[in-house]
Amino acid sequence: MLAKVLSSAVIGIDAYVVEVEVDISQGLPSFS
Repeated sequence: MLAKVLSSAVIGIDAYVVEVEVDISQGLPSFS
């Protein structure tokens, strides 16, 4: 299952929109 979340980041006086995508599936836990 793919989950998408919008977040934000502030660096100095600039603000950015950050899109985070996470794949949640069955199987062995691992980093990719």
